[in-house]
Amino acid sequence: MVCTRPDIAHVVGVMSRFMSRPGKQHWEAVKWILRYLKGSSDTCLYFIGASLKLQGYVNTDFTGDIDSRKSTTGFVFTLGGTTLSWASNPQKIVTLSTTEAKYVATIEAGKEMIWLHGFLDELGKKQEMGIIHSDSQNTLQNLSLANNTLNGIITSRAFSRCSHLHFLSLANNYFSRKLPDFSLGITNLENLDLSNNFFTGKILASFGWWFLALRFLHLRSNDIIDSIPSFLGNLHVLTLLELISNPLMPSPLPLEIGNLTKLEIMYFSSLNLIGTILDSIGKLATLKNLDLSNNSLSGEIPESIGGLKIIKQIELYQNNLSSGLPETIANLRTLLRLDISENNLSTLSEKIVVMPLNFLNLNDNFFEGQVPEVLASNPILHELKIFNNSFSRQLPKNLGKNSDLVNIDVSTNKFTGELPMYLCYKKKLERLVTFKNSFSGTIPMLYSECDSLNYVRIEQNELSGEVPEGFWSHSRLTCLQMYSNRLQGSISHNISLASELVAISIARNNFTREIPVEICQLQQLVVFFLSQNHFFGVLPTCITGLKKLQKVLVQENMLSSKIPRNVSSLNWKALSYFNLSGNKFSSTIPPDLGTLPVLKYLDLSGNLLTGEIPESLMKLKLTEFNLSNNNLDGRVPLEFDTEFYLPSLLDNPNLCSSTLKPLALCLRPRIASSYSILVLLGFCVIILVLSLVWLYKTKFPPFGDPKPNSIAK
Repeated sequence: MVCTRPDIAHVVGVMSRFMSRPGKQHWEAVKWILRYLKGSSDTCLYFIGASLKLQGYVNTDFTGDIDSRKSTTGFVFTLGGTTLSWASNPQKIVTLSTTEAKYVATIEAGKEMIWLHGFLDELGKKQEMGIIHSDSQNTLQNLSLANNTLNGIITSRAFSRCSHLHFLSLANNYFSRKLPDFSLGITNLENLDLSNNFFTGKILASFGWWFLALRFLHLRSNDIIDSIPSFLGNLHVLTLLELISNPLMPSPLPLEIGNLTKLEIMYFSSLNLIGTILDSIGKLATLKNLDLSNNSLSGEIPESIGGLKIIKQIELYQNNLSSGLPETIANLRTLLRLDISENNLSTLSEKIVVMPLNFLNLNDNFFEGQVPEVLASNPILHELKIFNNSFSRQLPKNLGKNSDLVNIDVSTNKFTGELPMYLCYKKKLERLVTFKNSFSGTIPMLYSECDSLNYVRIEQNELSGEVPEGFWSHSRLTCLQMYSNRLQGSISHNISLASELVAISIARNNFTREIPVEICQLQQLVVFFLSQNHFFGVLPTCITGLKKLQKVLVQENMLSSKIPRNVSSLNWKALSYFNLSGNKFSSTIPPDLGTLPVLKYLDLSGNLLTGEIPESLMKLKLTEFNLSNNNLDGRVPLEFDTEFYLPSLLDNPNLCSSTLKPLALCLRPRIASSYSILVLLGFCVIILVLSLVWLYKTKFPPFGDPKPNSIAK
């Protein structure tokens, strides 16, 4: 039946999919087909004597079968004005786009045309190359060529035949020259992404006059110049406008931006914008993300910004904005992220702090006074950054008690009093940064229970007392800096549990006792800074097994015994700073120090070192070097026997030099190096052997030669 009636081919093909388990609705559909056949029994195919040239027509839907998500191919071939061959079949694969579905359908129709060509040839009706009509190009709606290495120039006619194109992405390629004029053919475009290329020139007027259906425009990270054109204000349905990181000429925001009443996302970072923030931006009632950061905007933040009722994110950092935040910003109950850092702002209203923000960044401004206590009542605060201001007095005592605080940075202010004890109350704090303040008292015990901590900088305060035992052993800790306080006690043996620790800096405190050998288990350690404390005992020799160490600074303690001997380039390949000065190290300087490939700073002064200066140290390319105030003896090596190194050698009473007057004068001649001695001994042996050979030949000439006496006779 299908072969004789092309008008029912599709419906019969669909119904045949349910032959194994037909239901009532399928039987009703079959009755409709039978009624149609009864009413069209006189319908037939007949030739009208038209052209005998084979013509094909093909089309497809996209994932029309709701059960298998397969598309259906349909084609018809005509000859002599009537239908010759037809089909309506589900495709054998599940296609992922309309383009792929059209491609599969065209291939099936092409195979049918090849068979028909052969059949007609056998009948004596040889055909020229047939034509298959398909609208596949015009129905292409989504085209993405992103994330490739395509380059060259995009011409204005490149997509002129893609009239149904709605989505076009050329992002993350190497296209260059001027921005293309897409106004020919693709005026239905809704999403255009040209970001991360090398397009130059200015934004063409066609963007504002032809792309009236455009909803998403991405031009991030190109080389577009000129300024933001006013005709972009004609794109009334635009919801996302992204122009980040283009070298526009310094210019203000165009007033027409206020016409984009459907705009939800405005990314205008790093565009050389000048002037003030427009009042009309506050009228964009649908705006959710506003980013004007890293420009040169000045003046005050307009009061109208309080009209952004559904705004979630405001980024105004790195500008020249002055005065303070308008109190109307407290009306933004949906605002989650506010970043106004690196401006010239100075006034902070308590109404603003009470907003339920997730992220608040006020750093590098001129804010002063006390942080309002109501900040501690914010239940969703995750990150607080207020460093490099002039805030003073105490931080809110309950800060962190009501929120899942993850990151706090209040460094470089004038805070006093104790550290808030509840910062780690929810045990989710990861970064604790409070350096360069005047915090006093002890480190709260609750901090030792915060296993999520990975970055701690509380140096340059007035903290005292012992460090809680658990504070040393956080398993995620990578940085621990507590120098320049009044802390005391000792390093915990549990520090080995902080296996990810990269830097430990506890200098200029009152720590005592021995350095625990568990330090040697910190295989990620890069910086080891324990200077100006009261540590005694030995420097653990196993420290030479820490292969990533770059700085070892333990000067001005009471460490004694020998400097670790197994120091070599096999272990300390990255060591550049080595300072053991001001201790009580004795014995000799390890010659292996001369094998460290990148050592630049070596200070062993103020110890009890004896013996000669190893000549291996001459191989080092040192920028700073100090061996003064020890008990070294012998002659200064040639490389160091200059005025440049003189201050580094003083106060060694048994050290002598032939040129440096403050040092003792070497009365005995310079002892040759071991290499020179070996060479000299080698020459002596050669001369001795040659002499013995000559004497032997003279006294015992070869057989047959006349004796010397016989010649005389």
